[in-house]
Amino acid sequence: VVVVDWGLVNAFATAGEQIVLTRGLIGKADGPDEVAGVLAHEMGHGLELHPETSLVRALGLSAAIELMAGGNAGTLGNLGALLAQFSYTRAAEREADDHALRILEGAAISPQGIIDFFARVEKMDGSAGGSFDMLRTHPQIAERKQKAEAVPPYRATPALTQTEWQALRSMCDS
Repeated sequence: VVVVDWGLVNAFATAGEQIVLTRGLIGKADGPDEVAGVLAHEMGHGLELHPETSLVRALGLSAAIELMAGGNAGTLGNLGALLAQFSYTRAAEREADDHALRILEGAAISPQGIIDFFARVEKMDGSAGGSFDMLRTHPQIAERKQKAEAVPPYRATPALTQTEWQALRSMCDS
């Protein structure tokens, strides 16, 4: 896990079992359980090898479109490949969410952190869907939040103590 000095609220898994969290994510999180939920989600991507699969799929789709178009796919071909990739991405996000919920339960960390994170993103995002749903890389926030809320209760403890959380946040202060 690497924390990068970006103000952007983001996290992602990369090929080679790397997870990147941003300073902005840690700085905007309301508590350690939110960060734990996001980290568990990114771990889910790693467990499913989504970053590696995405690279292979993108190359394969591009090659297939070029072959079908006789080497002259152009913008329309690129758009088709992009739209196809989005549907795979949404499925991968759902898989990563499923893993995150299992990882959190296994670590005895409440799913409330990820629920709170989704609620805040939903508020900021406005969860506008509608005609642009096919362009979304992630499932609707409301769907993801509802899945986390449906997890049966279990005994949980905070991901970090208050002192540990403050130490993490102070490392990320700019």
